[in-house]
Amino acid sequence: VALVEIILLIFTRTRPHYYSALFEAATLAKRLGIPKISAMEFGVAGGAGLIALERHARKVARATSVAIDVYGFDMVSGLPKPKDYRDMPYAWQEGYFKSDRAWLQARLDSARLIEGNIAETLPAFLKEEQPAPVGFIAVDVDYYSSTLATLGLFDGNHERYLPRVICYFDDLGNGNIFNGEHAGIETFNQTNATRKIARHESFYSDFIYGRRAPLFFTMHDFEHPRYSEYTGFAAHTVDQDRIRG
Repeated sequence: VALVEIILLIFTRTRPHYYSALFEAATLAKRLGIPKISAMEFGVAGGAGLIALERHARKVARATSVAIDVYGFDMVSGLPKPKDYRDMPYAWQEGYFKSDRAWLQARLDSARLIEGNIAETLPAFLKEEQPAPVGFIAVDVDYYSSTLATLGLFDGNHERYLPRVICYFDDLGNGNIFNGEHAGIETFNQTNATRKIARHESFYSDFIYGRRAPLFFTMHDFEHPRYSEYTGFAAHTVDQDRIRG
């Protein structure tokens, strides 16, 4: 049993599902003639996810010839104070999931950690840095309010992201459509007529994702100037051996 638990721990920390999402995003970018994309993790905590995202990004960049910039957004000081019941204060508390900034920075190569409240740091980052179009986001922010702040990425300028962006929501199993990350998705869809977040069905066909498949979504921007350009279904043509990293 101990050996199985160790294997599962290693498998979880290496985030193989990040590789597949990055590969599909890079494949879409390549078919659109976009040479570089961004991948972002919201809610870095201990840093295992951001480290894995950076590692997989290097491998995907070599495989697809599409460069990938990696960014992590986190309070570092832990979760902020819950705003109301939708942030699930019965499950989370202020200060949960603190980051060891020095430890993490020492283990990152090119990935950047953006420190502070996402509601403040994300808009400023997008305005000042003007990163490459976003192709993949991993959301592990727990709160409804933080999920909405994260999805602010998709407000406004179409040039910020690919016409379809793969989104991984880590905490959907902890809430429901009335609170937590799930409620954030519901609110986004209700308040956006031409931008919708829907389940990413193609990952259900791959055994490696198991319980993670329901956590993958795609943000569709129907008014994106390149949304209707033919690119085929990237997930149907990607080399499955590459997906396994």
